[in-house]
Formats: sequence, structure tokens, C-alpha cells
Amino acid sequence: MHLIRHLAGAAGVLLSLGGCTNDSPIAPNAAPDPAKRSVASGETQYILAGPPGRLPDGLDHQVEIAGGRLIAAYSQVGLAIARSSAADFATRAGRIAGIQHAIPDERVAWLPPSPTKAAGPPGR
Repeated sequence: MHLIRHLAGAAGVLLSLGGCTNDSPIAPNAAPDPAKRSVASGETQYILAGPPGRLPDGLDHQVEIAGGRLIAAYSQVGLAIARSSAADFATRAGRIAGIQHAIPDERVAWLPPSPTKAAGPPGR
């Protein structure tokens, strides 16, 4: 239950931060611009979760040893984002001291694409 609360709270923070990126869709059915994403072909993005309010010192180096690269760290909520093309990265990153969970950051289409109508002139 503690993990669910931790991840739910952290998800809210990450969603808030996600709105500040350049690849945010402007509509539910708009795809991010691949040219603006720095995910190399074959890489998977992961969420690394530590205890609330803390991430291990030297996490960037430890992530490199596990076969990935650290993209962002949010010590305030105990979360970090990493990318890797190694098939066993989640297992290896999960063994880093101070990291409780390493899970793939799956992209989810929350709303199905829907047609949009162009707005008419004002006042009609």
C-alpha cells in the first residue's frame, strides 16, 4: 500500500513536470514530435523509485554501471528517470542501493483519438 501511495503521489508530480517539456502533445490525439525526443532507437525509459524525499548519492554513475543513463532526478519525491537499451536494466537498476523499484515508463493513450472540428468565426 505504501508503494502505491508513493507512486501515485510521484506520478502527479511527474505529470505536472511533463507539462513543461517540449514534446507535450497539444491535444489528446497529437503525437509528440520524434525530432524533439532524445530517446535513442532501442532504448526504453525507466522510472527509478527510492524512498520518499531521497535518492542515492552518485546515482548517475550507478545507473551507468547498470547499463543506462540518468535523464532526470527528483530527489524531493525520491524518483529518477533513466534510459537504457540493456534488456536486463530494470533488474540491474533495481539492485542499486537506495533504489526500491525500477520499472519501465510505459506510454499510455488515455483517450482514444477523436476527430476535432474547426471552430467557426466568433459570434456564430
